[in-house]
Amino acid sequence: MKVDIIILTTASLAAAKSLRGYGLIGYGISMYDPICAYACHDAISRYQLSCSITEIGHDNMGGHPSRGFETSDNCYATDDNFLRSVAYCINLRCVSYALSDLEYYWANFLIGRKPGQVFPKESYSGTLGHTDPPPDVVVSPKLILDQTTLVSDQDYSREYVRISSFRQAEITQSGFGFRNSELSRCVANRMGMLSFANFALLVLYAGRNNILLSITDWSYSTFLLLHRWIAIICTLEACVHASIYLKAYLALGEFATEMKKTYWIWGIVAVLLMSILLPASSLPLRQKFYNLFLASHFAFALVALVGCYFHVYYRYMNQWGYETWIYIAFSFWAFDRVMRVARLARNGVRKANITVLDENYIRIDIPNVTAQGHAYLYFPTITWLVWENHPFSILGTTMADETRMAPRVATSSENSNVPLNDQGKALSYAPTTTPVNSSGLIPQTNVSRSYKPGLTFFVSTAGKGLTTALRTKTLLPVLVEASYAATSLDELRLVPNCILVAGGVGISAVVTALRIRTGRTRLFWGIRSKSLVEAVSNSLGPDILVPGVIGEIAVGRRLNLRAILEREVAKDGETAVVVCGPNTMADEVRAIVSELGRKGRAVKLIDEAFSW
Repeated sequence: MKVDIIILTTASLAAAKSLRGYGLIGYGISMYDPICAYACHDAISRYQLSCSITEIGHDNMGGHPSRGFETSDNCYATDDNFLRSVAYCINLRCVSYALSDLEYYWANFLIGRKPGQVFPKESYSGTLGHTDPPPDVVVSPKLILDQTTLVSDQDYSREYVRISSFRQAEITQSGFGFRNSELSRCVANRMGMLSFANFALLVLYAGRNNILLSITDWSYSTFLLLHRWIAIICTLEACVHASIYLKAYLALGEFATEMKKTYWIWGIVAVLLMSILLPASSLPLRQKFYNLFLASHFAFALVALVGCYFHVYYRYMNQWGYETWIYIAFSFWAFDRVMRVARLARNGVRKANITVLDENYIRIDIPNVTAQGHAYLYFPTITWLVWENHPFSILGTTMADETRMAPRVATSSENSNVPLNDQGKALSYAPTTTPVNSSGLIPQTNVSRSYKPGLTFFVSTAGKGLTTALRTKTLLPVLVEASYAATSLDELRLVPNCILVAGGVGISAVVTALRIRTGRTRLFWGIRSKSLVEAVSNSLGPDILVPGVIGEIAVGRRLNLRAILEREVAKDGETAVVVCGPNTMADEVRAIVSELGRKGRAVKLIDEAFSW
């Protein structure tokens, strides 16, 4: 007896810190090992024992039908006939396992896997020693188990195949045939697992610092599109998982009991929030209530992720590694947030100079900051939503020294330029004597200029929101989260022909292509007023918007995109078409390029429009 106590105590203490699994099933976590021992247990646990309570139907591990009795863990741990029957079966069926492995299973998993559970009253070796003489009959499952029983080959094989198939399904997530109830259970588990895995992808694709951006050279807008589709798939999988288990527990008559359990409540919270997020993220709502959408989207997604974690934690107590997917999702989220803070800290708090160009556009200059591609700007003094930020394409990484050249204000109706003082206020009005040439380009003057490091942004102030509020400011603090390079334009270096189509401030996104291109390049720019053309020309300097590059600058009118593309897309050799502008312009260019491609032209489209 003392030996039994020592063996049980040693095994239980060794497992006390190791019952929790790390990794995934099949990759760091062994599920139902040894299978032969679990098969013996499940084949015998269907019997009613002398200490069982004939009162409540009980669905034991393995999904056996309810038989009108319930057997407690303490009953299993102390009933001699049950313990000896299982021990004798294990002795016959698990001949390839070491005694220490069988003792470990016996002490820690024979009764169950719950923390603080009871242990068998004797060790495996001690119980087996009391199985003398060995059993020679198979007791009918309809009878109370009042003696040691054999397990028939048929019963053992059935349980062994069931458990091994379930374990393999957990590892490979492959399909297999079963009874309807068991098949439904496996489908539900697969859906839950896939939903968790897709949740991790969901978080990854939403991040600005997604490592796949640099690996694939895809744009952030592409990953946001994938994010939306993965969200639909992930939510549908979660709903299927929940629906199957709901139906199963209703059929068993156990829903009223199960719904009160903590794991069930957290699962419902997660599925409900995921289901709300889908319609709440529709494009009309995002556009009309963007700030509300952003805050609620983040909060709901975070609570849903926490709900997923607690759902599997309270159900399995970290034994099977299902929570690993949640850890991965949180890791992606944390990495993205840390990188955002690092980018902000790199630049610190800066001052933004706001210059109003006309009633449609403003220019933002941020001295002594270097970046490329686009940046996210925070203006914490404009709104109480201090976390609010917006992406802007960087037109220039150097800026004219304002001590040498005064900025000017113009309106499209007056086509005039008004010098500003240091506070950004207009001085005396003086009409311009610098005409726009036939290409729409304002010629460079002979004014001596010097340049210093800094970022220049051109922003449309149409509509309402933060950008409109900027019109009333001249100097304010800004946080710069940068830089986020436009990797999708790198492929333009090797394309022989390139057509750039810009609308309004979309010129900022295509300027990068003008800088990196060495082959034939043509720019077509539709713009509301001349003031933006002049401001952009002055910001870029004389070497970018040269006459050989300018195809057409249409001021106050729309570009004839069909005529332009049909004329400019080469019949021989590959042509890249880059577009950045309003959605209507981008859609029209996409349709024309697709049509030209179907006609045999070698043409590719790069859409630099940023959209949520």
